[in-house]
Amino acid sequence: MKLSRPARTCLAQICLAVAAFCLAAPSQAQTVLRIGTGQAAAELQNVILQQVADRVKERTGGKLVLQLFPGGQLGSERDVHEQVKMGAPILTIVDSGYFANYTSKDVGLLSAPFVFKDYGEVTKLLSSDLAKGWLAQAEKNNIKMLAFNWYFGERHIVGRKPYPKVADLAHVKFRLAPIPIYIDSFKALGVAPVTLDFAEVYSALQQGVVDAAEGPLGSIYSSKLYEPTPFVTLTGHIKQVLGVMMHKSVFDALPAQTRAILVEEMQAGGERYSKQGTERQAELRAQMEKAGVKFVEADLEGYKAAVTPLYGSYKAGSAGMIEKVLKIIGAQM
Repeated sequence: MKLSRPARTCLAQICLAVAAFCLAAPSQAQTVLRIGTGQAAAELQNVILQQVADRVKERTGGKLVLQLFPGGQLGSERDVHEQVKMGAPILTIVDSGYFANYTSKDVGLLSAPFVFKDYGEVTKLLSSDLAKGWLAQAEKNNIKMLAFNWYFGERHIVGRKPYPKVADLAHVKFRLAPIPIYIDSFKALGVAPVTLDFAEVYSALQQGVVDAAEGPLGSIYSSKLYEPTPFVTLTGHIKQVLGVMMHKSVFDALPAQTRAILVEEMQAGGERYSKQGTERQAELRAQMEKAGVKFVEADLEGYKAAVTPLYGSYKAGSAGMIEKVLKIIGAQM
């Protein structure tokens, strides 16, 4: 079978990285792992990841070094996820929609619009036996989730014009991550979905390939998505949680104490990320308003009414799963 040039390049990178890891591991003098993200270097996510890397290096006496590669330097988000799946010595941020590919499809409900009213409800689910089962299933599939507590924030719509009513989204060329629950739910809102990696979103908005996108204020600000599309419609449709994953065999090859430190620091990093991200929402809005961005309230009941029928028999999840999730968080649709 003849591989495409990108596939050959990706495979070569993995082979070189695995070779470097294998050379470092036996002596335990120093192991170098890379962290690949799709977000801009200025994004809080990467700031906190660098802090984690510094702490891990300090606590392990330099035996474990984490090198950060933001902005898609190691490839698209999907490419990096696949490298991890193939056993490359890479850590990466993964949201619940992508994580569903490596465990139960039911995890995708964490990325479903209007299921959770706030992050408190998300944490209830993540601390449940149901969520623990998802993490255990991922390990059976050779994926180790180091932490699953990085709260990305509420996701809103950024576009060339405001979209206060669902009808305003009809046929809008709308960028979405290639995640089934995202695509299906936004189709229910009437958009024309265009799947792109996050690193491509700014240029796609600038060139008119798409007219709108969605994401947390932190990403909209740090990636400057508001420059070509200066309207933010405040839908808060998803309360997004992220995790940090790596291949289980790479994790297991580390000394026990190093593994413990890595998990502790990634979870502590998630707590800082969640707290700081939540606290700076007003500041981000003020900065964008200063740059000319218009913030618009949305008809949230109308939005919710358009997407909730999807969950009754969602094809990517187990029967009755939405009811189980709602029972755990003490809510109803």
